Amino acid sequence: MILALPSASSAYHKAGSPGFEHPGGKASLVPTCPEETGCGWKEAMQLVSSIINFLLFYISLPLAALLFAYAGFIHMTAGDNVSKRTEAWKIFKAVGKGLIIALAAWLIVSAILSGLGVKKEFILLEGVKPE
Repeated sequence: MILALPSASSAYHKAGSPGFEHPGGKASLVPTCPEETGCGWKEAMQLVSSIINFLLFYISLPLAALLFAYAGFIHMTAGDNVSKRTEAWKIFKAVGKGLIIALAAWLIVSAILSGLGVKKEFILLEGVKPE
């Protein structure tokens, strides 16, 4: 976990995935502002969209998968221990509810950003192109 923190904190991810292209070819969460006009509303909305997409799809989904696996492990190794099974089901329910809330929030924010005129290629799933 500690070894992964520097790469996660640099806010870089795979080139070609949703994000913003830099001259070096790396994709970044932070948009590049035009030199002549500077950063504006469009870049701010692109930044918000990128941060939300990164947190939801690159952090929350893998974390939810790990928690589901952990709850499944607890449930499978519980045997006749009712309290362990109850603990596992509480984890399943909490992660499921959290995932539904997070995805619903993403849907709402995505709809708002689309309404504000943010380009579709900056909204995840709209701009994902197969490699």
